[in-house]
Amino acid sequence: MDDNSLIAYSLPGTKEFLVGTIKDCFTKRPSDLADIDFVMAPFDKSIDTTYWFRFSSISGGRVFSSPHNFSEIEGSSTSREAYNKAFKEIQDSFDNQRTAKVVLSRRIIVPRQEQDLYTMFVKLKNRYPDAFTYLVSTPETGTWMGASPELVLSNQSGRITTTAIAGTQALGNSTVSNLSWGQKEIQEHRYIEDFLKEVLSKNKIDFTISEKSTIQAGDLCHIHSRIDIDSEVSLPALVDLIHPGPALSGYPVPDALSLLDKVESTSREFYCGYLGPVNNNNIDWFANIRCMQVHNEHFTLYVGGGLTSDSNLDAEWDETNMKSRTLLDVLEPATAL
Repeated sequence: MDDNSLIAYSLPGTKEFLVGTIKDCFTKRPSDLADIDFVMAPFDKSIDTTYWFRFSSISGGRVFSSPHNFSEIEGSSTSREAYNKAFKEIQDSFDNQRTAKVVLSRRIIVPRQEQDLYTMFVKLKNRYPDAFTYLVSTPETGTWMGASPELVLSNQSGRITTTAIAGTQALGNSTVSNLSWGQKEIQEHRYIEDFLKEVLSKNKIDFTISEKSTIQAGDLCHIHSRIDIDSEVSLPALVDLIHPGPALSGYPVPDALSLLDKVESTSREFYCGYLGPVNNNNIDWFANIRCMQVHNEHFTLYVGGGLTSDSNLDAEWDETNMKSRTLLDVLEPATAL
């Protein structure tokens, strides 16, 4: 079996993982999801391509050899100086009342040693059983791996849901029930809910929003609410309405996207896009966060955080370092370049 073009993934809360061998890859959005097994979409669909995959076979839990679809590495890790500069420009936008929240990202490049990708994927899956963990390796996408806690869109037998997730803090020695949230994190979460209310109401789509709660993703915790959607809109059209929302870009979304285009020096590519399986019309699509791209001799990790007028520069930098542990903890000790 050719393992050079494959997708391995594990849904949250499941012990098993699935491995699909790629048969076909499409760049045109299909009219019928019944012909599709997996989708991988970029952050910015106006400059990067969405890929729709069909499997020739899919099996549970099998060992696979390391694929080798490695793209050339471009650039270097985001320096503290570059991050500081972007942070200041974003804070200026808050002062001018152009934006209320902006999600600033950075890259961390670490050397790759002789890590076996199958072993790394299994370690990631076992360490984060409540996340969507995946390894995607195709000639079209290159090789990506990640563990995402954030659902973008799900449809299970006609029940359509999305989530609003914001705020990050380490669990430490505390318990989820004892955690409390500051005004900054609560406001970040409110922006996401407000965006979903605006978009869905504008398109005359009925919805209900749950009470907010705290969820745990590995050693990190977030504010979470679930949005149930009642819509006849096609799922690809619906995801276009809500992605990339404030959790991945900022608020208001158009202004945040325009500012990110100026202050982020490198393309996010598939980081903050979405990906996940399709089973007839049932889908589970997740935000591509806590992820990395695999190169021949390096890994490029992508991390980010939501900035508001209340943000502290050092605290935000430290938060991205904390998020990077999701992946760094399954790698051999390495030093960022």
